[in-house]
Amino acid sequence: MATAMPWQARATLLLLRLLGLLPLSWLRGFGILLGTIISILPIRETRVTRQNIRLCCPRLDRVQAATLARKSLQHLLMSVCELPKIWSLPYPKLARLIVGVSGEETLKRALALGKGVIVAVPHLGAWELLNLYLAEHTELAVLYRAPRKAWVESVLNAARGRTRAIPVRAEPSAVRGLLKRLQSGGVLGILPDQQPKQGEGEFAPIFGIDAFTMTLLPKLAVRTCATVLFANAVRIPGGFRIEIRAAAPDVIDVKTLNVNVEKLVQPWLAQYQWSYKRYSMRPDGQARIYR
Repeated sequence: MATAMPWQARATLLLLRLLGLLPLSWLRGFGILLGTIISILPIRETRVTRQNIRLCCPRLDRVQAATLARKSLQHLLMSVCELPKIWSLPYPKLARLIVGVSGEETLKRALALGKGVIVAVPHLGAWELLNLYLAEHTELAVLYRAPRKAWVESVLNAARGRTRAIPVRAEPSAVRGLLKRLQSGGVLGILPDQQPKQGEGEFAPIFGIDAFTMTLLPKLAVRTCATVLFANAVRIPGGFRIEIRAAAPDVIDVKTLNVNVEKLVQPWLAQYQWSYKRYSMRPDGQARIYR
Protein backbone atom coordinates (compact mmCIF):
# COMPACT_ATOMS: atom_id res chain seq x y z
CA MET A 1 0.00 0.00 0.00
CA ALA A 2 1.39 3.41 -0.99
CA THR A 3 2.25 5.77 1.85
CA ALA A 4 0.09 8.89 1.99
CA MET A 5 1.98 12.07 1.16
CA PRO A 6 2.34 14.43 4.17
CA TRP A 7 0.07 17.46 4.07
CA GLN A 8 3.08 19.80 4.03
CA ALA A 9 4.27 18.14 0.81
CA ARG A 10 0.82 18.33 -0.81
CA ALA A 11 0.50 22.01 0.09
CA THR A 12 3.98 22.77 -1.23
CA LEU A 13 3.31 21.00 -4.53
CA LEU A 14 0.07 22.96 -4.94
CA LEU A 15 1.91 26.23 -4.30
CA LEU A 16 4.58 25.24 -6.81
CA ARG A 17 1.94 24.58 -9.47
CA LEU A 18 0.35 27.99 -8.87
CA LEU A 19 3.66 29.87 -8.96
CA GLY A 20 4.69 27.86 -12.00
CA LEU A 21 1.94 29.56 -13.99
CA LEU A 22 3.81 32.87 -13.80
CA PRO A 23 5.90 33.88 -16.84
CA LEU A 24 9.58 32.95 -16.67
CA SER A 25 10.54 36.61 -17.05
CA TRP A 26 8.58 37.48 -13.91
CA LEU A 27 10.20 34.71 -11.90
CA ARG A 28 13.65 35.74 -13.06
CA GLY A 29 12.96 39.40 -12.36
CA PHE A 30 11.90 38.57 -8.83
CA GLY A 31 15.06 36.49 -8.40
CA ILE A 32 17.24 39.35 -9.62
CA LEU A 33 15.57 41.71 -7.15
CA LEU A 34 16.02 39.33 -4.21
CA GLY A 35 19.61 38.54 -5.22
CA THR A 36 20.45 42.24 -5.41
CA ILE A 37 19.02 42.80 -1.93
CA ILE A 38 20.86 39.93 -0.25
CA SER A 39 24.12 40.91 -1.98
CA ILE A 40 24.32 43.96 0.27
CA LEU A 41 23.26 42.19 3.46
CA PRO A 42 25.76 40.65 5.92
CA ILE A 43 24.23 37.17 5.73
CA ARG A 44 25.83 33.74 5.38
CA GLU A 45 25.23 33.36 1.63
CA THR A 46 26.76 36.75 0.88
CA ARG A 47 29.81 36.16 3.08
CA VAL A 48 30.49 32.70 1.63
CA THR A 49 30.01 33.91 -1.95
CA ARG A 50 32.48 36.74 -1.49
CA GLN A 51 35.02 34.51 0.25
CA ASN A 52 34.88 31.81 -2.42
CA ILE A 53 35.25 34.33 -5.24
CA ARG A 54 38.15 36.04 -3.47
CA LEU A 55 39.97 32.71 -3.16
CA CYS A 56 39.08 31.18 -6.52
CA CYS A 57 39.28 34.26 -8.75
CA PRO A 58 42.36 36.10 -7.42
CA ARG A 59 42.93 37.95 -10.71
CA LEU A 60 39.74 39.98 -10.26
CA ASP A 61 40.09 43.41 -8.68
CA ARG A 62 37.74 44.49 -5.89
CA VAL A 63 35.10 45.95 -8.19
CA GLN A 64 35.14 42.94 -10.52
CA ALA A 65 34.88 40.53 -7.58
CA ALA A 66 31.96 42.47 -6.09
CA THR A 67 30.18 42.47 -9.46
CA LEU A 68 30.65 38.71 -9.86
CA ALA A 69 29.38 38.13 -6.31
CA ARG A 70 26.25 40.18 -6.96
CA LYS A 71 25.55 38.40 -10.25
CA SER A 72 26.12 35.01 -8.65
CA LEU A 73 23.61 35.76 -5.89
CA GLN A 74 21.13 37.02 -8.49
CA HIS A 75 21.48 33.74 -10.38
CA LEU A 76 21.15 31.79 -7.12
CA LEU A 77 17.81 33.47 -6.39
CA MET A 78 16.72 33.08 -10.01
CA SER A 79 17.35 29.35 -9.62
CA VAL A 80 15.09 29.30 -6.58
CA CYS A 81 12.36 31.37 -8.25
CA GLU A 82 12.44 29.20 -11.40
CA LEU A 83 11.88 25.97 -9.46
CA PRO A 84 8.05 26.23 -9.36
CA LYS A 85 7.97 26.24 -13.16
CA ILE A 86 10.65 23.56 -13.57
CA TRP A 87 9.11 21.27 -10.95
CA SER A 88 5.46 21.67 -11.95
CA LEU A 89 5.11 22.18 -15.71
CA PRO A 90 4.52 19.12 -17.92
CA TYR A 91 7.74 18.43 -19.78
CA PRO A 92 6.39 19.30 -23.28
CA LYS A 93 5.69 22.83 -22.02
CA LEU A 94 8.97 22.97 -20.13
CA ALA A 95 10.86 21.90 -23.26
CA ARG A 96 9.75 25.13 -24.98
CA LEU A 97 12.03 26.99 -22.56
CA ILE A 98 15.06 25.05 -23.84
CA VAL A 99 16.13 27.31 -26.67
CA GLY A 100 19.44 25.67 -27.47
CA VAL A 101 21.22 22.34 -27.04
CA SER A 102 24.83 21.51 -27.82
CA GLY A 103 26.21 18.01 -27.45
CA GLU A 104 22.98 16.06 -27.87
CA GLU A 105 24.76 13.76 -30.35
CA THR A 106 27.43 13.17 -27.72
CA LEU A 107 24.73 11.98 -25.34
CA LYS A 108 23.11 9.77 -27.99
CA ARG A 109 26.44 8.15 -28.91
CA ALA A 110 27.19 7.45 -25.26
CA LEU A 111 23.77 5.86 -24.75
CA ALA A 112 24.15 3.78 -27.92
CA LEU A 113 27.33 2.18 -26.58
CA GLY A 114 25.21 0.41 -23.97
CA LYS A 115 27.99 0.24 -21.40
CA GLY A 116 26.64 2.68 -18.84
CA VAL A 117 26.77 6.48 -18.66
CA ILE A 118 27.57 8.81 -15.76
CA VAL A 119 26.38 12.38 -16.29
CA ALA A 120 28.13 14.82 -13.95
CA VAL A 121 26.05 17.95 -13.35
CA PRO A 122 27.77 20.65 -11.23
CA HIS A 123 25.95 23.33 -9.20
CA LEU A 124 25.71 25.52 -12.28
CA GLY A 125 22.69 27.20 -13.84
CA ALA A 126 19.42 25.23 -13.77
CA TRP A 127 20.63 21.71 -12.98
CA GLU A 128 17.12 20.65 -11.95
CA LEU A 129 15.94 21.33 -15.51
CA LEU A 130 18.85 19.32 -16.87
CA ASN A 131 17.78 16.25 -14.87
CA LEU A 132 14.33 16.40 -16.49
CA TYR A 133 15.85 16.84 -19.95
CA LEU A 134 18.09 13.81 -19.50
CA ALA A 135 15.19 11.73 -18.17
CA GLU A 136 13.33 12.38 -21.42
CA HIS A 137 16.13 10.65 -23.31
CA THR A 138 16.70 7.69 -21.00
CA GLU A 139 15.81 6.19 -17.64
CA LEU A 140 17.97 8.18 -15.26
CA ALA A 141 18.98 7.37 -11.70
CA VAL A 142 19.53 10.67 -9.86
CA LEU A 143 21.75 10.46 -6.80
CA TYR A 144 20.75 12.89 -4.04
CA ARG A 145 21.42 13.58 -0.38
CA ALA A 146 18.26 13.16 1.68
CA PRO A 147 17.03 16.33 3.45
CA ARG A 148 16.44 16.28 7.19
CA LYS A 149 12.65 16.56 6.93
CA ALA A 150 10.78 13.63 5.37
CA TRP A 151 8.06 15.80 3.81
CA VAL A 152 10.71 17.82 1.94
CA GLU A 153 12.03 14.58 0.49
CA SER A 154 8.48 13.76 -0.65
CA VAL A 155 8.36 17.06 -2.55
CA LEU A 156 11.76 16.47 -4.15
CA ASN A 157 10.92 12.94 -5.25
CA ALA A 158 7.53 13.98 -6.64
CA ALA A 159 9.07 16.85 -8.62
CA ARG A 160 12.13 14.99 -9.88
CA GLY A 161 10.52 11.61 -10.46
CA ARG A 162 7.60 12.61 -12.67
CA THR A 163 9.47 11.51 -15.81
CA ARG A 164 11.90 8.60 -16.16
CA ALA A 165 14.09 9.93 -13.35
CA ILE A 166 14.60 7.54 -10.43
CA PRO A 167 15.70 9.31 -7.22
CA VAL A 168 18.39 7.33 -5.35
CA ARG A 169 19.57 8.29 -1.87
CA ALA A 170 23.31 8.89 -1.57
CA GLU A 171 23.95 6.16 1.00
CA PRO A 172 26.64 3.45 1.23
CA SER A 173 23.98 0.79 0.68
CA ALA A 174 23.15 2.31 -2.72
CA VAL A 175 26.62 1.77 -4.23
CA ARG A 176 26.05 -1.88 -5.12
CA GLY A 177 22.83 -0.97 -6.92
CA LEU A 178 24.58 1.82 -8.82
CA LEU A 179 27.33 -0.58 -9.92
CA LYS A 180 24.75 -3.05 -11.24
CA ARG A 181 22.85 -0.28 -13.00
CA LEU A 182 25.95 1.00 -14.81
CA GLN A 183 27.22 -2.49 -15.63
CA SER A 184 23.88 -3.26 -17.27
CA GLY A 185 24.05 -0.10 -19.40
CA GLY A 186 22.10 2.24 -17.12
CA VAL A 187 22.53 5.98 -16.66
CA LEU A 188 23.40 7.86 -13.46
CA GLY A 189 23.17 11.60 -12.81
CA ILE A 190 25.33 12.99 -10.02
CA LEU A 191 26.47 16.34 -8.59
CA PRO A 192 30.28 16.07 -8.79
CA ASP A 193 31.08 19.17 -6.74
CA GLN A 194 29.05 18.30 -3.65
CA GLN A 195 31.31 17.91 -0.63
CA PRO A 196 31.12 14.28 0.55
CA LYS A 197 31.07 13.01 4.09
CA GLN A 198 34.25 12.17 5.97
CA GLY A 199 35.71 8.93 4.63
CA GLU A 200 33.99 9.26 1.24
CA GLY A 201 36.43 11.58 -0.48
CA GLU A 202 39.95 12.85 -1.03
CA PHE A 203 41.46 16.30 -1.41
CA ALA A 204 42.16 17.66 -4.88
CA PRO A 205 42.46 21.24 -6.18
CA ILE A 206 39.65 23.04 -7.93
CA PHE A 207 40.07 26.72 -8.81
CA GLY A 208 43.47 26.42 -7.16
CA ILE A 209 42.14 25.49 -3.71
CA ASP A 210 42.20 21.99 -2.19
CA ALA A 211 38.63 20.67 -1.92
CA PHE A 212 37.40 17.46 -0.32
CA THR A 213 36.08 15.69 -3.42
CA MET A 214 33.92 12.59 -3.83
CA THR A 215 35.70 9.38 -4.78
CA LEU A 216 32.40 7.69 -5.70
CA LEU A 217 32.18 9.03 -9.26
CA PRO A 218 35.73 8.12 -10.39
CA LYS A 219 35.49 4.72 -8.66
CA LEU A 220 32.23 3.92 -10.45
CA ALA A 221 33.70 5.09 -13.77
CA VAL A 222 36.84 2.96 -13.42
CA ARG A 223 35.07 -0.18 -12.15
CA THR A 224 32.29 -0.16 -14.76
CA CYS A 225 34.08 1.48 -17.73
CA ALA A 226 31.06 3.78 -17.99
CA THR A 227 31.21 6.80 -20.27
CA VAL A 228 31.48 10.02 -18.24
CA LEU A 229 29.78 13.13 -19.57
CA PHE A 230 29.63 16.62 -18.09
CA ALA A 231 26.55 18.74 -18.63
CA ASN A 232 24.87 21.99 -17.64
CA ALA A 233 21.73 24.00 -18.33
CA VAL A 234 22.69 27.65 -18.35
CA ARG A 235 20.39 30.64 -18.22
CA ILE A 236 20.19 32.73 -21.42
CA PRO A 237 17.65 35.35 -22.59
CA GLY A 238 14.29 33.71 -23.20
CA GLY A 239 15.11 30.38 -21.62
CA PHE A 240 17.93 27.90 -21.13
CA ARG A 241 20.79 26.42 -23.13
CA ILE A 242 21.91 22.85 -22.46
CA GLU A 243 25.54 21.87 -23.00
CA ILE A 244 26.83 18.29 -22.94
CA ARG A 245 30.44 17.25 -23.43
CA ALA A 246 32.57 14.15 -22.97
CA ALA A 247 35.02 14.14 -20.08
CA ALA A 248 38.45 15.42 -21.11
CA PRO A 249 40.67 14.20 -19.53
CA ASP A 250 39.12 10.86 -18.61
CA VAL A 251 37.88 10.76 -15.03
CA ILE A 252 40.10 8.30 -13.19
CA ASP A 253 40.51 10.08 -9.85
CA VAL A 254 39.40 13.15 -7.91
CA LYS A 255 41.98 15.37 -9.60
CA THR A 256 40.71 14.66 -13.13
CA LEU A 257 37.14 15.01 -11.86
CA ASN A 258 37.81 18.53 -10.62
CA VAL A 259 39.65 19.49 -13.82
CA ASN A 260 36.50 18.68 -15.79
CA VAL A 261 34.21 20.52 -13.38
CA GLU A 262 36.37 23.64 -13.56
CA LYS A 263 36.43 23.56 -17.38
CA LEU A 264 32.64 23.38 -17.48
CA VAL A 265 32.19 26.23 -14.98
CA GLN A 266 34.80 28.70 -16.28
CA PRO A 267 32.68 30.17 -19.13
CA TRP A 268 29.72 30.66 -16.76
CA LEU A 269 31.27 31.87 -13.50
CA ALA A 270 28.31 34.09 -12.61
CA GLN A 271 25.92 31.12 -12.74
CA TYR A 272 27.99 28.92 -10.43
CA GLN A 273 26.72 28.46 -6.87
CA TRP A 274 29.53 30.26 -5.04
CA SER A 275 27.37 30.42 -1.91
CA TYR A 276 28.08 26.71 -1.26
CA LYS A 277 30.71 25.99 1.42
CA ARG A 278 32.81 23.90 -0.94
CA TYR A 279 35.97 24.26 1.13
CA SER A 280 34.67 23.77 4.66
CA MET A 281 36.72 20.57 5.14
CA ARG A 282 40.46 21.26 5.11
CA PRO A 283 43.58 19.11 4.84
CA ASP A 284 45.45 18.57 8.10
CA GLY A 285 47.32 21.68 9.10
CA GLN A 286 45.36 24.08 6.91
CA ALA A 287 43.35 26.88 8.50
CA ARG A 288 39.57 27.08 8.26
CA ILE A 289 38.28 29.14 5.35
CA TYR A 290 34.83 30.01 6.69
CA ARG A 291 33.95 31.42 10.07
